[in-house]
Amino acid sequence: MRTGTVRRSVTLIGVLCLLLGFMHRAWPETSILTVHRILSLAKPSSSPDQIVPLPAGGFLVMDIELLEQHKQSLEVFDSSGRFVRKIGKYGPGPGSYQALKSVAVARDGTIWVADLLGRLSFFDPQGRLLGTKLLQSPGFQVEGVVLDEARGFAYLSGCLPTKIYLDRGCRTIHQYA
Repeated sequence: MRTGTVRRSVTLIGVLCLLLGFMHRAWPETSILTVHRILSLAKPSSSPDQIVPLPAGGFLVMDIELLEQHKQSLEVFDSSGRFVRKIGKYGPGPGSYQALKSVAVARDGTIWVADLLGRLSFFDPQGRLLGTKLLQSPGFQVEGVVLDEARGFAYLSGCLPTKIYLDRGCRTIHQYA
């Protein structure tokens, strides 16, 4: 090994040891999560990608099928894991979604659905379409939706593929009021 490489390796090891020592002191004692209950979903399609609790009980499951997008779905389950209904459907029109990206549920039960086409669709708790909005920034590809109802904001994280490399534009968060 060359002297410069050895020096860099020793420096890197020293920094890592320092960080690990700091983190060990800064982190509280490790604890283990205890399973409260295990539910087996009566699920008509593959597997859950995102699960969001519903205000009235039960939960919403977003199921993304990357290779077979026509199979993607939003499904409502009751608190025992029984399938209740689907929300929306795959497609380009109103009440549909293509390439599901994220869901969020407001306190009143309104379901926010973001897809790769740059639109937000809104459904009531029974699954009826309330409306669809296109995002203001053309090309913005949503990755996540978070609601801050206490302050009256919605946040969308994602990418703006305006640069040569997509990963350089993925540090974007849009705030909506």
